[in-house]
Amino acid sequence: MPELLPNLDGFLWDDVLDSLYTQAHEFWEQDKPEVADAIAELADALAAHPPIARLRSEA
Repeated sequence: MPELLPNLDGFLWDDVLDSLYTQAHEFWEQDKPEVADAIAELADALAAHPPIARLRSEA
């Protein structure tokens, strides 16, 4: 049901992505590379998602 999807416009995507990359770095420093890589991959995927990329470019 598309009406149940969140409104992507309601997020500050640069802040969300910065936070995810910061968390990934913190896990890397804690010697947890698997978690760090997973978080970084999530951030990369979100940044590349066309609707999010469009919103970031319009900001």
